[in-house]
Amino acid sequence: MEFEKIALAVSLALNFVTLVLFIVQTRFLAAQTESLKKSIAYSSYQKLNDYINDVNLLLLDHKSAVEIFANLDSVKERIKNNKDLSVEKIALAWHLLNRYETAFTGHELGVIPDDEWEVWKKRMAKDIKNPFVLEVWKQDLTSWDYNKKFKQLIDSFM
Repeated sequence: MEFEKIALAVSLALNFVTLVLFIVQTRFLAAQTESLKKSIAYSSYQKLNDYINDVNLLLLDHKSAVEIFANLDSVKERIKNNKDLSVEKIALAWHLLNRYETAFTGHELGVIPDDEWEVWKKRMAKDIKNPFVLEVWKQDLTSWDYNKKFKQLIDSFM
């Protein structure tokens, strides 16, 4: 009888420990799943920006692409209204803005840590003050739907 009580107590204790470990493992897996979800979302967002940046890099490297791009009405209008702009400057500004918006999104998703993000912000604050980047940014605000918090951050640098 005494042995049965001890066996039952040990069995209950083992079941309790197993249940606690199961709960801990479930919480760990939930956190890991959430992290993976954010990482996949960020990777998808980065891939989209990579496609956009491929065009920007093409415009910086290939004269024929520049000639084609310069004939787009929106680009012609930009260059006509601002003689300091060129297709290459527009492409470089877009490249910079896309890079910073991607980093911003990564930070918002928790993929880019705060200390790394501070470095990005310092660089962004300097780059946005370049006249051609600032001009492209101001024009893009009427054409693109940037994240509201990203717009506020850029505005805080001016």
